[in-house]
Amino acid sequence: MKPSPDCGPPWTNAGVAKLRITVMEDVLMRLAKPRLPPNEQAELLAWLCSDLIAPFSFLACAASCGLDHEELREGVLALLSRE
Repeated sequence: MKPSPDCGPPWTNAGVAKLRITVMEDVLMRLAKPRLPPNEQAELLAWLCSDLIAPFSFLACAASCGLDHEELREGVLALLSRE
């Protein structure tokens, strides 16, 4: 089956990995904001604390970044608890 011309090229493993890294960077940058709305912070922390295995879950994004998800999670939560 050929992809529809208006759907763009098919995803590559490298493309998915790059998007996962971008998702992780975005979440970490948003969590670092000093005046993050509470509902947004709750949503981001739920993603960070989830052990769900899905294409763009925290676990998948951490793996694409070459990071240990447990160490990263603990470090982020420790930093946030100091605020």
